[in-house]
Amino acid sequence: MAAIIVLSLHWNDKEQICDKEHETKWRVWATFAAARMAIYSVVVLLMYSFKNFLDNRPRLLTQAGSFRNMIDALGLIWFVVGNMWLFGDDDNNCHHPDRSPIYGLCISMLIINYVQICLPCILAAIMIPIFCFCMPCLIRVMARLHNRAVQVRY
Repeated sequence: MAAIIVLSLHWNDKEQICDKEHETKWRVWATFAAARMAIYSVVVLLMYSFKNFLDNRPRLLTQAGSFRNMIDALGLIWFVVGNMWLFGDDDNNCHHPDRSPIYGLCISMLIINYVQICLPCILAAIMIPIFCFCMPCLIRVMARLHNRAVQVRY
């Protein structure tokens, strides 16, 4: 939704922040990334909504899963392209890209992709203290409960 609003309001801005090439790359990347995210969301929503229907038709479920995975792989490739286009400039034609709303949109979409890609690592890092500090306590409590259960039987 944000991509539609920002792109429609700022597609033909009169004020040029950077050269035409940079702004065209940002527009193309944001448009394609927003379309991919929308298609992916619709596919996942349809797969969830018609879960019972798809469970009874394994071939259709496999095809839907393959299509979702293809869109996800395309998103990963487009994520790399976005990183190269936004952060990989060797020339210094664009001194203040942060003034462009479309550039801000692209950065926001890349941050969402980074969080999505790194989420398993973030969750694993969060779980380390829980396992290190709470697991010994949990083992102790379980051992005591087990000992009481054994004593009650006899």
